[in-house]
Amino acid sequence: MYGQDYREVIGKLARLFPKAFFEDGRQRVPLKANITADIEKLGCADLIGVDVSGAVDWYMSHIGYQIRSSTAGIMRVDLDGNPAKKVTVQEATVARRKADEAGQDIQARRTASNGGGANGAIDPGINLMRKVTAVRDEAANQKRATQSPADLLASATKKLARATSLLDSEDDEFKAGFIEKVLKETKADIDAMLARLR
Repeated sequence: MYGQDYREVIGKLARLFPKAFFEDGRQRVPLKANITADIEKLGCADLIGVDVSGAVDWYMSHIGYQIRSSTAGIMRVDLDGNPAKKVTVQEATVARRKADEAGQDIQARRTASNGGGANGAIDPGINLMRKVTAVRDEAANQKRATQSPADLLASATKKLARATSLLDSEDDEFKAGFIEKVLKETKADIDAMLARLR
């Protein structure tokens, strides 16, 4: 049972539960808590002798899964793809940390395999971080699409307060970059709110 190719197990899960499991890491969505128990309760013949728990743990450790789980408020899904429960702020923070760690590990492996990356090509880690940022932005935009104008305004207000506190910070080296990021997110909230009001 153990020592299986988890990719093969995930392929089976994706065929059995196509609205919950995806082989492509970029399509993965947060799963409801204890989803392994739900799978085991069904007693699927295709999964007899399969390490479902290990495969699901492996699936959820993927950087794509962690990126999608790093946005507070995004819905988790059950085996049928139905909304189950929102990702909490604490869960999103943990997922963001895991995604960053996974990204750093991938960058380190690619740099090592490229002999230190001194061949003049764009650092694969930079490309990875661009992809991570794009996926996070997409998830944030999906969340904005479901929020009410009042929620969007509240979110923008919190972000402006955060930008104000960053202005008072003494960390001059990164201050401008952080403030720019927060203001871009604030603008996206305001733009989404205005679009909903039109």
